[in-house]
Amino acid sequence: MNTTTENINQHDQPEKVEDGNGDNKLSHWIRLAYMIFFFIVLELAKTVVLLLAVASFLAIILKGNALEQAVKFGATLATYLKEVILFLTFNEEQAPWPFSKWPD
Repeated sequence: MNTTTENINQHDQPEKVEDGNGDNKLSHWIRLAYMIFFFIVLELAKTVVLLLAVASFLAIILKGNALEQAVKFGATLATYLKEVILFLTFNEEQAPWPFSKWPD
């Protein structure tokens, strides 16, 4: 098996290995480790979403409007979670942040 690295930064993405057909595929075991990591990220993100929702609700009750920064962060967090789910379901090979840039 011939090992090649095809990344912007060598430590940013899982190692790529060639299969018998000459196709570059993520190593199954490395991909599994990344998937476990991102399942944990999803669980932590649920707590962050809960905190954002509570903070926004309290801001509306107390100030009459939502926290602008919380709204913006919530939108980028939603985009990030979409990237995580696409990676976990094999719709995307690029591992999301922290292995690539945070979504805009």
